[in-house]
Amino acid sequence: LHSDLKTLYFSSSGHGGLGKLDLYKSTRLSDSCWTCWSKPVNLGKELNTGRGEWAFKLTMHGDSAYYSHWNGAEDDLYRTAMPVAMRPEDIATIQGKLLDRENHPMQGKIIWEDLETNKIMGETITDPLSGSYIITLPMGKFYGYYVSKDGYYPLSDHIDLRYLNETMDINKDFNMLSIEEMQQSGIPVIAKNLFFDTGKSAYSKASKSELDRLVELLKSYDGQVEISGFTDDVGDKATDRKSVV
Repeated sequence: LHSDLKTLYFSSSGHGGLGKLDLYKSTRLSDSCWTCWSKPVNLGKELNTGRGEWAFKLTMHGDSAYYSHWNGAEDDLYRTAMPVAMRPEDIATIQGKLLDRENHPMQGKIIWEDLETNKIMGETITDPLSGSYIITLPMGKFYGYYVSKDGYYPLSDHIDLRYLNETMDINKDFNMLSIEEMQQSGIPVIAKNLFFDTGKSAYSKASKSELDRLVELLKSYDGQVEISGFTDDVGDKATDRKSVV
């Protein structure tokens, strides 16, 4: 299953085909259904032969693939460019490192969620030696992602893929601040997943997850908190002044 969560590649001898084992593609027909799939399509003579192909694995963006092939004497590993018609849908990748204030690698959990439904979509653990991580996101959703590590502020960011139809690669490092560092030094942090409609002071529904995390954090620690904000440059000056009030 490719990272777009829609395109399934598999090897089978049960659909006719060119050889004993052929490679096929099937597409999930609904985001809410895991038993709803299109009729399998043979990947064609560009990949399949009269002998047998299996162990298929796409590269991250789906432009090429690796697979095993029986050449008549032995198995061998092949790499091939994927026919455009057989490629999966575009995805976005976000990769970077989790670091402390001194740029030392850290281990922590990266979690991503659908901000329109506030539903957790996935999570990964950063590499303990390098602090590196990579996440892949299917198109069509408004995503938030944040770091979860005990004793540290849950830094966050977001990416809107609802209206994009092309591959996107983003580099994003997180420099973590411990709650103790924030208390002792008064270092501010930016809550990046808070959203307003233009000309309105009420938070949108997409802000709920970030606010819930902030509330839980405030319940866990004693001390005073200062919250500050500002308007953007959208709309006229009268609207901006009204938003500030």
